[in-house]
Amino acid sequence: ELIARERAEQERAAFEKAERDKVSQRLMEINRHLEERLRAKTEELKSMGARMAEAQRSEEDARAQLAERKKEVLRLRYQLDQGLSARRDADAKAQELNRALLRAAARESVARQRVRARAEKLQRCVDGDATAAMLREPSPDGEKVNLLVQQVEAEFSSKIARTRELHAAAVRDFEEQMERKRQEYRE
Repeated sequence: ELIARERAEQERAAFEKAERDKVSQRLMEINRHLEERLRAKTEELKSMGARMAEAQRSEEDARAQLAERKKEVLRLRYQLDQGLSARRDADAKAQELNRALLRAAARESVARQRVRARAEKLQRCVDGDATAAMLREPSPDGEKVNLLVQQVEAEFSSKIARTRELHAAAVRDFEEQMERKRQEYRE
């Protein structure tokens, strides 16, 4: 009976040892599996870190390009504004010059009319017409000159208005082209 007990105890000890070995083996397998998963996750995190760094570099490059394009747009706007300002100044000077020329032409025309009228009066005096009657005839006055100048300026103003309309249309076309180019740069 003692031998049977001893044998039963040895069997139980062997069984418990086998169970512990199985559990230990299973724990080792689980531990290896967890280590593999840990390695895989570590590699995944490393690759994600590299991709993230690459994405940050791409973002920085894109921001630098955007800043450069903004500077270029500002430079182009400045040039456009300078060109438009110079054009406006030139148009104003041309308009003033044309007005001065028109006034001079009107004065010259009135002066010619006066000279002709005086020449006709002198001719009539020479031909024997009454001198007193001729002296009473009105001569072209400053009002006629002013009316003529106003008429010429009115015609000139209408021409200038038409020219401004054409200029504004040209500027709009240019701005539309600039906007299309900006859209191309943005894309």
